[in-house]
Amino acid sequence: RFIKTVKPIDVENIKVFLLRKGNSPATINRKLSCLKTAYNIMKNNKFIAYNPVDEIDNLEVNNSRYQFLTKEDWHRLKSYMPTHLLYISAIAILTGFRRGNVLNLDWQYINMDLRYIQILKLSNKGRKEIFYPISDALYAILMELKPKKSGYLFVNPKTNKPYIDIKHSWHTACKRAGLK
Repeated sequence: RFIKTVKPIDVENIKVFLLRKGNSPATINRKLSCLKTAYNIMKNNKFIAYNPVDEIDNLEVNNSRYQFLTKEDWHRLKSYMPTHLLYISAIAILTGFRRGNVLNLDWQYINMDLRYIQILKLSNKGRKEIFYPISDALYAILMELKPKKSGYLFVNPKTNKPYIDIKHSWHTACKRAGLK
């Protein structure tokens, strides 16, 4: 019975309530989407004739987070990093690769003679094969890691597999360096 009495203004009031409660716009939009789907199911099954969420606009979402690491921040941060994280971070900074691409780097796709890194189609968001040139700075780091014929560059000693995530050690290093 209550479901049939809900009006668009009631849904707008729910949006305001959720915002005041601290929900992000993206979270509220997802909740509205679920509510809209529920009403559509009831409408399609002839339990109701009207979906009040149809008239509601989603909140504008700004997911962009720009943070820049200054040279001073980097020098302070790297002094708090374990060795593996230092290499992972340096390669990420020098290449611009996504975290997963760095963590899954395999020596068989790194050509030190012709100085390029091959990223396979299945390994990147654009689904394109990428041949990334190795700069002098990147070359020096790769040489420190002692190139091999194959095998991952960064192997977690606990699992003997590539690192899956580095968030914990990253956040610890940032905290110790006084960075957010």
